[in-house]
Amino acid sequence: MQSEAWNGYRKPPSEQKYSEDVGHIHQGLNFEPTREELDSLSKACSRLWELDMNRIVPGKDYIIDCGEGKKVYQKGDMASESLFSWLGDDVLRKPTYSRFCALLDNYNPHQDKHEEIAFVEEIAR
Repeated sequence: MQSEAWNGYRKPPSEQKYSEDVGHIHQGLNFEPTREELDSLSKACSRLWELDMNRIVPGKDYIIDCGEGKKVYQKGDMASESLFSWLGDDVLRKPTYSRFCALLDNYNPHQDKHEEIAFVEEIAR
């Protein structure tokens, strides 16, 4: 799916429907992160994956195209196609993914660029 199509799945906060308290759905599960999970990004991500009720399934919800592979010394991306060769129509409608897509436009890789320009202009006076 092209990124332009994501807008169809985004909703303003006032229209978003949040899941009910999942505590009653998964009785006995502890949702508080452990010290180990707080100290390890890998363990934290694994735990979030376990807790995600909207988890997608390879082959059912998406298909990945790994391309030809890549050697360490190769600089560029050797894959001629997109990473996802197929993505189910309803995947981006699931709460986890629609909320993630809504966050994507919050990232600005050039956010502090104006500060750099202002700094250069200031020292060039």
